[in-house]
Amino acid sequence: MISFLKMLLPKPVKDFLSRKLNKRLNRRISKLPPVDWVGIPLEPLEVIKRTKRLPALIEVPLSKCRGLRAMAFPCGCDSIHPFIMALRYYDIKFLRSYYNIVQPGTVGELFDIDRKTSITAMPALSYVYPWDGNPSENIHQYRKMFVSNETRSHGGSKKFEGWHHFGPVSENKVQLEFQRLDAIYQSIKKCGYQRSDKPDGDIAGTVLKRENDYCIVISKGHHRLAALAAHGFTDIPLRVEVNSMNCVDRSSVSQWPGVKSSAFQPDEALQVFDRIFEGKQPLICNQWKDYCEKKVEKDIGN
Repeated sequence: MISFLKMLLPKPVKDFLSRKLNKRLNRRISKLPPVDWVGIPLEPLEVIKRTKRLPALIEVPLSKCRGLRAMAFPCGCDSIHPFIMALRYYDIKFLRSYYNIVQPGTVGELFDIDRKTSITAMPALSYVYPWDGNPSENIHQYRKMFVSNETRSHGGSKKFEGWHHFGPVSENKVQLEFQRLDAIYQSIKKCGYQRSDKPDGDIAGTVLKRENDYCIVISKGHHRLAALAAHGFTDIPLRVEVNSMNCVDRSSVSQWPGVKSSAFQPDEALQVFDRIFEGKQPLICNQWKDYCEKKVEKDIGN
């Protein structure tokens, strides 16, 4: 009977229902304790293959992690990731300068896409990766609501004060971010790094695969990761996020939702993928790079 009913449904309706069911299933699976692969001598890509759609706990080099989402900062201790710089020098000025300098206005500017379309002209907060879907106003509003709630939970106001991944942000937001970073840094210094099997108990991310190599785009735990890097950790336990794709393979670009919908051209999608995979920042970060280089040169000179 169910198979017969499926035959009667139009394809768009079946696709819609399938997406809804997958999202619900993923939400349930993501709450499960991760399968612990730490200490087992297998490559992360093989671990993910064996674990399938279940959350997996693996140990990865920080050099394989990409922080602040689309900004794709490498996460080693010598990174110009603004969180790591702020902790390494213990100076809030790094956060304030980063947010003042790095302020992408549109999706196109964030992704370095020159083609002018209704998608690339959307505010930067509307962005999603080409392998996840299409930028939209709904995403923009959801992100503002989510970030406002998160900021309020850490002592901020009820209004939107900016996102911690790039500027602009309020001065109060700068202060809150530094306080969060310092609190985690001091906790790790005193008690070591404590993870748990709870849904938010780990640093988490999505795997990007290019041929036989991989990187992890961090989705949760940006502050924890920066604190670990500032403490000199080189490897960390990390939970692989549960999603419909599980592992984003570069060779599957034609099947990415954002490409299938024509929001992104295949070459644009691959450009975004490769930049993030290689730990490179968008062009709007060039001034930030110069700022960090001058600070490092001055520090070495002293």
